[in-house]
Amino acid sequence: MERKRFLIIRLSSIGDILLTTPFIRLLRKRFDDALIDYLVKDEHRELLEHNPYLDEIHPFKAANGLKEIRKWRRFIRQKGYSEIFDLHRSLRSILMTGAVRGVRVRRVNKRLAKRFLLIKFGINLYKNITPLLERYLETASAYGIEDDGKGLDLFPNKNIDIFNRTRSPNRYKIAMAPGAGYYTKRWPIEYYAELGDNLIENADAQVILIGSTEDKQTAYEIKRRMKNEVRDLTGDYTILETAAIIKTVDAVVTNDSGLMHVAVSQDVPVVSFFGSTTEELGFFPYNDNSKVLEVRGLKCRPCTHIGRESCPLGHFNCMKEITPTAAYEAVVGQLSRKL
Repeated sequence: MERKRFLIIRLSSIGDILLTTPFIRLLRKRFDDALIDYLVKDEHRELLEHNPYLDEIHPFKAANGLKEIRKWRRFIRQKGYSEIFDLHRSLRSILMTGAVRGVRVRRVNKRLAKRFLLIKFGINLYKNITPLLERYLETASAYGIEDDGKGLDLFPNKNIDIFNRTRSPNRYKIAMAPGAGYYTKRWPIEYYAELGDNLIENADAQVILIGSTEDKQTAYEIKRRMKNEVRDLTGDYTILETAAIIKTVDAVVTNDSGLMHVAVSQDVPVVSFFGSTTEELGFFPYNDNSKVLEVRGLKCRPCTHIGRESCPLGHFNCMKEITPTAAYEAVVGQLSRKL
């Protein structure tokens, strides 16, 4: 039998790519001898490094525009893939694969009509909530591929224990990831500061701040508002190094962001805040070790599927009504599960 050659396409972003990793693992399990490649934006390829289920990672350089799309369309034609799984279903991915003859292309079903009606008119036609991870798996349902319950894969190649370096005497070690791509996905800075102080003073915790270089200002503002000392690691480590740090903590407090999914991939207890987005959109943390805090029953939710730069109604109640006290209780509840 001819060896199967698969290409998986998901160009961005951090969380979306991590949510494809069970698909990679299960496809490899189903076709042990197949060639499985992955096309991803160059800046995100680190997420797939050391993944034992992939043969080759192809870097897509978005800055090259149409030239890059033409390049990969030619590559796909020449490579002779037997099947392509388009888990992005964007204009770029369609342009790269739409004109390839003799290759079956299976594209993820994004439930675009339902999403549009929910966000624009508040009409909820989601009878069953299907997480994005399971929507990815649907594209390979013809092969009998189903979720194995083993969660997300991310393979740090280092052991980085920040706390052992500082010889912390504290009982618990907490990481807070206050960044997110959009304002409406960010729990208020002053709330993070209050929560950090509460964890240090009442839960015998040491707290660190994690995130990218873009989160430096946010971390600075949190530190400035706190009474107690907190260590700022934002921008100091790569994604894989941050995952290695996360693996050593007792819990992660995070917004709806890529780092939330990184924490989930390391099977660490997570408390996450969801404001402008809701579970129907498919991005809730995908494991039983997570606690989502949200304001249920708020009629203006969801107002977007990716986030906004400001609250369209001006009140931002979807985040402001999630109090630091509620967050503290949720974190303590997650910590108690470790005892």
